[in-house]
Amino acid sequence: MRGWCSGNELPTLKKMLLWIVLLNAALCVASGNVTRDVCKEQICSCNEIEGDVHIDCEKRSLTTLQQLTGPSSHFYHLLLHGNSLSRLFPNEFANFYNAVSLHLENNGLHDIVPGAFLGLQLVKRLHINNNKIRTFRKSTFLGLDDLEYLQADFNLLRELDPAVFRDINKLEVLILNDNLISALPINGVLEQIPGIAEVLLEDNPWDCNCELASLKEWLENIPRNALIGRVICEAPTRLQGSDLNETTEAELCPSQSGGADTSLVAPPTQDQTSNPAAAKPLVIYVYAKPLPPSHKETNPTFFPLFPPRPPSPHPQLLSPLSPLCYVAAVGTTHTGFTL
Repeated sequence: MRGWCSGNELPTLKKMLLWIVLLNAALCVASGNVTRDVCKEQICSCNEIEGDVHIDCEKRSLTTLQQLTGPSSHFYHLLLHGNSLSRLFPNEFANFYNAVSLHLENNGLHDIVPGAFLGLQLVKRLHINNNKIRTFRKSTFLGLDDLEYLQADFNLLRELDPAVFRDINKLEVLILNDNLISALPINGVLEQIPGIAEVLLEDNPWDCNCELASLKEWLENIPRNALIGRVICEAPTRLQGSDLNETTEAELCPSQSGGADTSLVAPPTQDQTSNPAAAKPLVIYVYAKPLPPSHKETNPTFFPLFPPRPPSPHPQLLSPLSPLCYVAAVGTTHTGFTL
């Protein structure tokens, strides 16, 4: 008795099964590359406001955009704040090439891989404020050829690559306030954005030394109608609270100007004030360990003016939180000062 399948039919069945397997695999691969239109599938709210299309994807728990796409027949503003886009990979926005502005606030964003903005050549405004970005790398903004407005305040920025603005030299507004920036070099950084009209740099821990002299000069020479945020010095101590625009080059670079840092010079005594000729130079030595017995009277000796405090667990260290008043005796000159 012959079975339902003859020997000649077996190769044909095998071929059919093989085709089915291959077709199924192809469909699986294709389904992985299918993009979903955020408007047509109502993933986001798409509305026209005063002639502009707004794609509102706020708080949609999005972690990536690589399988989503925007409308191809309209220009639009892409609103993505409040999602979980903590890291942007290359070509992240390749399917949103008609976007003219991009909002990425409050995403916990900490890393922008170079090439993430490729395809966004029409974007003029980028908002990446209120995130956790620590640095701008060389090609962070690659692809944003027409960018005019960059808002990056309230991040953790400490440093900017010298070539960071090379790809966005049409920038007009730069907002970097409330970060952790202590220095901002002009050469290779701010000189790349000659058309700047507004720059906000306040509430950063600026270290007002020689490195900031070029920033002071740059701020003084940009157009008078430009809006400039105040740059307030946090360091060194002698300039703390000073406005960079009101400091002098000698204050920023005391060593180069031939001056000395007078922030630690003790006030003159009464004898020195009444008789300048009797004033003698004061030399203060600070020792990291107790003086050996071999030191004599001519060496500095410190006498407390007030009753001693309770013994410290580290008697060789002076606590900055508990000031003491001492008298420094050098030769015959006595001067009071506080540590």
